[in-house]
Amino acid sequence: MQSSARIALLAASSTLMGACFRFVPATNPGMDVTDGAAQDAADARQDSTPTDITAVDTTDDTISLDAMDATTDTGVATDTGIVDDRADTSAPPPDVRTDTGIGDSCVAPPSGSDAGIAMGSCAMNNGGCSNFATCQQFCDGTRRCTCTNGLTLGADGASCTGLILVSKTSITMPGTNSATASQDVSITRNGRRVAWSSVVETTLRALRCYASDLATNTIDEIGMTRDAMGREQRPEACSTGMVTEDGSRALFLVRGVHPGDPEAPPPWPMSTIFNTVWPYYRDGGGAPRRVNTWQHLASTQLHMENFNLFRFSRDGQRMAFSTRSQVDPMLRPGDSMDFYSASIPIQLHEPYYENVVSGTRMIAPFGAGLSNSRDFDLCGDSNTMVFGTGRRPVAETHPGTDIFVRRIATNMASTVTLNASPDTSGTNTDSRVPTASFDASVTCFVTNSPAFGVASTGEYVFSVRSGSTYTVIRPSPPIPAVDPLANTMSDDGRFVVLATRANFPIAGQAIDSNNATDYYLFDIMNPAAPRPLQRVNLTRTGDQAAGTHVGPTQVRISGDGNAVAFITDQQLVPEDINGAGADLYVRVLR
Repeated sequence: MQSSARIALLAASSTLMGACFRFVPATNPGMDVTDGAAQDAADARQDSTPTDITAVDTTDDTISLDAMDATTDTGVATDTGIVDDRADTSAPPPDVRTDTGIGDSCVAPPSGSDAGIAMGSCAMNNGGCSNFATCQQFCDGTRRCTCTNGLTLGADGASCTGLILVSKTSITMPGTNSATASQDVSITRNGRRVAWSSVVETTLRALRCYASDLATNTIDEIGMTRDAMGREQRPEACSTGMVTEDGSRALFLVRGVHPGDPEAPPPWPMSTIFNTVWPYYRDGGGAPRRVNTWQHLASTQLHMENFNLFRFSRDGQRMAFSTRSQVDPMLRPGDSMDFYSASIPIQLHEPYYENVVSGTRMIAPFGAGLSNSRDFDLCGDSNTMVFGTGRRPVAETHPGTDIFVRRIATNMASTVTLNASPDTSGTNTDSRVPTASFDASVTCFVTNSPAFGVASTGEYVFSVRSGSTYTVIRPSPPIPAVDPLANTMSDDGRFVVLATRANFPIAGQAIDSNNATDYYLFDIMNPAAPRPLQRVNLTRTGDQAAGTHVGPTQVRISGDGNAVAFITDQQLVPEDINGAGADLYVRVLR
């Protein structure tokens, strides 16, 4: 039975919560946005070597899932997580699927420093503290924000800033990044959770999927389960991982059927099953559930089924992908790379073919400059796709590749497709590598079309929607786009991160003198005159890294614009000890 003091405390807490309550609506990535030019010449379904790390927005290969010995037992637990070496190991860390909350207990206010202390309840919106901070409740009604993961508390006493090396998933040296190489970055809307895949040991030549809760400083191998005897169950290879904002659902791609899959495999030849890539999801840390995107393929069509590009939606309820396999039960476009979408779990009438003529369910024809569907991204609303294709969803005469916007996962013939890169140049030029805001009202892409006044080598441009019409804006000064490419945009369309070799002076920051690819954060409130805010891949102390970034370019900004997750092979912190191996970092902005 609770004591009277306890009851009084609960009553006071309830009164405080009632007075302070306000509704805060949720405004809620994967595989790589790649240049599929090589796919135009051949159906490249062969796996790359495990050390050939796929680059977001840049490579021409299909998604590569590298083989491994699935029975290898490394002793890494699925549900307890891999503890980072900076974490407090005095008690088991929470699982990545567990959203740790603040209890209704309180402590006496501290004496001494009042940094981070203000009036507020930790029970509401983390007490106003950053998503990367913990909130401690004091009995006098005040609370204190404390930044985790080595981040620095801001002058406001609530925000956090700094740089985190996330991909510390070594098997032989747990809690470090020794002998690892990472890719496939995704980040939640609030930036608290990130997911990625790592080649964890070069001798294993394998990809594994991980997720990290940056607030609790824990890592979980989301692609691994355990059988009834507690033995580890891993797929042949795992990539393109993602977790939802609350951590309740984990999603990833698997080569071959997951050994923990409770569903019987399809009646296919074993060699085909083994080499086919399958989407999987896990709810609440449960069994992996297969999403059979290939359910409508005839036996005569079966071979090593794979995706070229793949994205899970942020809410974990949908997926979009490109493939040469004709997976729509109604529309069969032929041997070409095309876009599809489906629900999770998949419905019997899915996947849907998305390269249709606007307002119809007819296959869009190719333009004069025949080009396969190339790049795409899923928007923060989890319903809108922005994609580049040589097909003609809308009537136009431009022979090259253009950028289009479409609401996915609907079989309605009336669904419209909008052209975000209206090109009247008549030249066989391309617009590609798109990203967009929450509902694609603002988009960003790379183009070399003279219609937009850009250099023939390619530049980043922005396209803003008014009603059903997009207007392309070339920024000044221009932002060159030279391979490797990568871009990402916040939900409100205010912030964008771009990979570029150009240098943009920023007051108070290290001079860019490396003549190499860097990640720059821009404020594009005025798209015609973007304001560079930060070079993201500086060291923890704010210096330019000694080495240059020469590996894959992958970057994702959180929907709220408060954090940037990126891949680099530069050593940005002292604890980065894997040499030239690519790593996942998160730059926390506030």
